[in-house]
This record gives sequence, structure tokens and C-alpha cells, in this order.
Amino acid sequence: MENEKLLNDVKKIVEGIFSEKEQANQIKKTQETLSESASTISKLTEKLEEAKNELAEMQEVATNDIKEKDIKISELEAELEAAKLKVTETEKDLVSTKESLDKLNKEILVSSRMEELKANKVAIINNIEDQIAKIRDMSDAEFSSYKEDRIALRKAIEKELEDAAADANTNNSQSAANNNAKGDNVSNSPDGDTDTTGDVGASTTPPANITAGHAVSAAMNFEVNPSDSLVSKYAEFGKAMASLVTNDADK
Repeated sequence: MENEKLLNDVKKIVEGIFSEKEQANQIKKTQETLSESASTISKLTEKLEEAKNELAEMQEVATNDIKEKDIKISELEAELEAAKLKVTETEKDLVSTKESLDKLNKEILVSSRMEELKANKVAIINNIEDQIAKIRDMSDAEFSSYKEDRIALRKAIEKELEDAAADANTNNSQSAANNNAKGDNVSNSPDGDTDTTGDVGASTTPPANITAGHAVSAAMNFEVNPSDSLVSKYAEFGKAMASLVTNDADK
């Protein structure tokens, strides 16, 4: 019994020793594990700090880069606004220059048209400003028609004046022949009386002092409105002018 007890006691003691040793090993292992973990944590912490520092640097660089880009964008926007203003001013200058050029070209065209009218003797000499205002905005086709109308008017008046002059010459020749015949009758009269029953003084005196050119020039100072029977109206106007000139001369 005693030996068995002794064996049990020794066993307990041995077990206790082994148990303490095992615990010591476990504690050592745990300590080693904790130490490794602490080292790992420390390394990770260092890496995290490094990563934070790198991120901060990157953020600072990015912020500076953004600021620089913002400044550059502001400068470009200012340059763009200045360029737009310059373009607007240039467009205004261009419009002004174009208007001046158009005005100059129109004045040159008006001057050329007036020279054409003068060359064809159809300019309104006594009221040239009104004629200039009338032809200024005409198209080429409108001006050509206007010029041809006035040339037709001039020719119609000239023709009527020539016809009137020819009629006056015929009347004068006939009147002279009648006067000569009456003179012969007076000289051959047995009573020697003068025959006053004839048409003496009734002849028409031609407008010798009024040239066709003067009459045409006066007539061309009047504007007429074009119509389908324009030439016939010109002819009637020419007849009236010729009649007026003849009547004035008779008076």
C-alpha cells in the first residue's frame, strides 16, 4: 500500500513537473507568437505610415497640380475673352469698312450712270440732285430701262420739233407765195388800191431763235412715269412742246 501511494505521489510529482514544463513551453510559444505578432504589427504600422506619407505627398502634389491647372485655366479663359472681344471689334471694323466700301462703290456707280445720261443728253440739268437720288438705288436692269426710256423721250421730242419746223417752213413758203401773188394783184389793179382782203399777217413765223436742242433740253428736265404706251406718250409730249414753242414765237 505504501509503495503504491509512493508511486502515486511520484507520478503526481512527475505529472506536475511535466505539466509545468508544458505550460512553460506554451507560455514561451505564446510569448514568441505575441512577439512575432507585435513585430508584424509594428512592420504593418510602419508600412501604413509610409503609405499615409506617400498618400499625403500625392495629395499635396495633386492639390498643387490642380491649383496650377486652375490658374492655367483662368489664364486661358481670360485670353479667350480677350480674343472674343478682339473678334467682336474686328467684326465691327469689318462691317464699317464694308459699309464704307459699299457707299464708295455706289457713289462710283452713280457717277458712272450720270455720265451715261449726260453722254446721251438725257440728264436733268436743272434738278440733277433728284435724278441722282432716283438712280442711286436702281438695279442695273432698272437703270438701263430708265435710260432707254429717256433716250426714247428725247428722240420723240426731237422728231416732233423737226416735223414742226418742216411744217413751219412749208407754211412760210406758202405764205410768201401768197403774198407775192397779192402784190402782183395790187400792182395790176386798175384803181391802184391796195387789196386788204387777203391773209397778210396771218402767216406763221417759224421759231428761228429757238433751237431744237434748247427745246429738248427743257423738255428733258421733266420726269415721266413709264407705262406700256410710253413712246406714244413721249410723242404726244413732243407735239405739245413743239406747239408751245411755235405759239410762243407767233406771239
